[in-house]
Amino acid sequence: SHVFFDAEQLEVHALAPAPGGGLYVGTSPNGAVFKVDASGKAQRFFDPPDPYIWSLAVAPSGDVYVATGDQGRVYKVTAAGASSVFYTSKATHAMSLAFDSAGRLVLGTESPGRVIQLDAAGKPFVLIESAHTDIHTLRLGADGAIYAVAASAKPSPASAAPKAGSAGSSTTTTAGGTATVTVEVTTATVAGDTSASASP
Repeated sequence: SHVFFDAEQLEVHALAPAPGGGLYVGTSPNGAVFKVDASGKAQRFFDPPDPYIWSLAVAPSGDVYVATGDQGRVYKVTAAGASSVFYTSKATHAMSLAFDSAGRLVLGTESPGRVIQLDAAGKPFVLIESAHTDIHTLRLGADGAIYAVAASAKPSPASAAPKAGSAGSSTTTTAGGTATVTVEVTTATVAGDTSASASP
């Protein structure tokens, strides 16, 4: 093994494939996206004002979507590097991105933990209002179902009823009971017209 790219920043949280066998790399806490070619040579591709780059997703068109914090914004960056704000959530962090089976962008947020479907114009539709604080990862199943990993830094209320679509959860508590992390796998399926939207 060898070091493919050293960002010389404290953290790398996001990777996505780039043309020609390269990678897009999102760095924090001085938020930037680098385009790294197959040989490891890098150039700064996108430099937003946001300090955190949490997730990257590349559309078939070559546009790169960038989920950031701490203002909860998602940017759209063309292959040529032209950028615009695609969606601003009411959350602190836009944490995770994926495309659904219809090619729509799906966003997971933190504080609050929501799963939001975005149409081509960036119009939102809330799929899941989670009891957890962080939708950390999104994955699309072969059947088109969306799987979301949700986590909380504090215990969920014991009396809280499971959310619709919940496939179960597991809870781990550190020795002494000082911290609890809950991970929930949730399936969201949307049928019919999703043009009406809750206010995310």
